[in-house]
Amino acid sequence: MNIVERLKEFGEVYTDVPLKHCTTLRLGGEAAMMLHVSSLTALFSAHQYLLSKQIPYKVIGKGSNLLCSDDRYEGCIIRLDRKVHHHYVINESVWVEAGASVVSLAFALAKVHLAGFEWASGIPATMGGAIANNAGAYHQCMADHISEVLVSTPKGLLTLSKEECKFSYRDSIFHHQPDWVILAAKLTFSKGNYRDIMDLIKLRQQRRMSSQPLEFPSAGSTFRNFEDLSAWKCIEEAGCKGLRVGGAQVSLKHSNFLVNVDDASAMDMLQLIEEVKSKVLATCGRELILEVERFNWNKKMQ
Repeated sequence: MNIVERLKEFGEVYTDVPLKHCTTLRLGGEAAMMLHVSSLTALFSAHQYLLSKQIPYKVIGKGSNLLCSDDRYEGCIIRLDRKVHHHYVINESVWVEAGASVVSLAFALAKVHLAGFEWASGIPATMGGAIANNAGAYHQCMADHISEVLVSTPKGLLTLSKEECKFSYRDSIFHHQPDWVILAAKLTFSKGNYRDIMDLIKLRQQRRMSSQPLEFPSAGSTFRNFEDLSAWKCIEEAGCKGLRVGGAQVSLKHSNFLVNVDDASAMDMLQLIEEVKSKVLATCGRELILEVERFNWNKKMQ
């Protein structure tokens, strides 16, 4: 049985899929295989199979934090957002699968009067990526809610406590364990008033609409903020607002958003990133750290 036929046991399989159709930046070359897993058990089983056969793989949800190269990826992309997206509320806690939409979960929690996740109502990601990246906004982050994380590892299932996840600013243990896959997590919240929760969600959404260039493909904030300074301020001070390489541009609306304004290539975006970093270092003496994850670039470009 060939690999594609074997993978069909775990869900729907497609071949030669352009990654630009699977990422919010609308960039990336073809992937040899793409598997939409059919369940949480299928995700665990597919991961164990790919590990056993030493087949390269990458797990993605909405592809909202990825800068994929233009090169073909000779491996398997595992997609979660079609089927592995359930959540289950128990009192003030919720077990949520890795492919669940962060935005949808924020609204679902509001309906059962659970407060504290309003800050996440504008983050276009799935829970697995949000946990791994310790996504955050408005001085809150995923680590504020995590109790446990269920993980598939080369040695089988593992349940990690919040402390074992080693959360820090836009980082966690999952960035340093490439053979681990987040399956699900338990989060805790507090009781609140539905109207108050929804008012705050609407306020957050309005602010996002007014301050972010949502009319163009992007990966959200491109660079991490400094402890004492926002990255966009450094980018503007360096004169990078509106800077363009090919079809990639520093947004005129928010300088920490690098956007795909005209069918950019991944190399356009990477060159723009490097130019912005260079100008900020020369002007401000600050070294910008990329918040977006590079995927499928050769080692010289990492």
